[in-house]
Parts: sequence; C-alpha cells; structure tokens
Amino acid sequence: MQDEAKKGVTATDVAGMTKTTRYHKATLANGALATSWTATEAGAVQLPVVAYAHTELWLNGHRLRRGDYARTDIGAVIVYARKGANQLVQRYVPARWFSPLWHAALIGWGAVALYVLGDAILRVRQWRRLHVATR
Repeated sequence: MQDEAKKGVTATDVAGMTKTTRYHKATLANGALATSWTATEAGAVQLPVVAYAHTELWLNGHRLRRGDYARTDIGAVIVYARKGANQLVQRYVPARWFSPLWHAALIGWGAVALYVLGDAILRVRQWRRLHVATR
C-alpha cells in the first residue's frame, strides 16, 4: 500500500475506491474548506469537493502536489486516504497577476463613474443656464 501512496492516484482508480459515506465539511477562518471523513480501509476516495487550477490541497496536514491526487472530468478530487480519520483542506489561491488586475479594474470603474457624474453635473448646469436665460 505504501507504493500506491507514493505513485499517487489516477482517475482510473475510481472502480476500486474505498467506500465512505459520511463527510463533515467546515469553513475555516482563512476561507479554506475542511472535509473530514473516516475510511474503513486505506485506498482511493473520491471526495465531494471540486479542485480548480489554483486550488491548494492539504491531506492530513501534508500539502499535496498535482501528482498526489487525481480529478474526475468534472473536477472532483480523488485522494489516497489512510485507514481511519482523514481530513482534506482546500483553499483557492488566485494567480499573482489577479490582484493588480482587480485593482486596475476598480480604478477604471471608478474613473467611469466620476466621468458620468461630472458629465451629468455639467449638463444640469448647462440646462439651468439655458432655462433661466429663456425666462
């Protein structure tokens, strides 16, 4: 069984997976999702969680590399669980370029809002001047 854990899990292991029925999910303070379960035997387990490209996974306190787990066609996580209590913690970490891009978008929308507001103020002032002059 140690050899299987070292080589990781492949999506073809689905047929021989360990049967587990009860999962406990909790949201941690840092926004991560913790999924806990008890396996009756060591083996591959498909969890009711989805991992995306920038998702960090921690199984029983150890960070998983991409080769340590598999994903189904819809992204469900398949891990090699030990017999007994197990916990998978997952957290989505956006790419490094996301934060500057997000701030640029906020600044851009703020600039558009200021332009629209300024244009509206100028139009109201112009309308008042024309309206007052015709009286």
